[in-house]
Amino acid sequence: MSCPDYLRKALKKAVEYKCEDCGRVFKENELEIHRIKEGYKGGKYIGRNCKVLCHECHLRYADSW
Repeated sequence: MSCPDYLRKALKKAVEYKCEDCGRVFKENELEIHRIKEGYKGGKYIGRNCKVLCHECHLRYADSW
C-alpha cells in the first residue's frame, strides 16, 4: 500500500517542501512519505503517522529496520 496522492501532496505542502529531518528544501517529486509506525505494525497513512523526508534521510530509517 502506498500513500494516497491527496495526502502526499498535502503533507509536502504543509512542510513547505522541506525534509523534516535535515531541513533542506526540495522539489515536490524529490520528497518521500515515511510512516512513523510501520505498516506491518498497523501504521496507517494518516497525517500524524507520517513524516516528509528526502531520499537520503528516508534511507537512514530503512537502514535501522
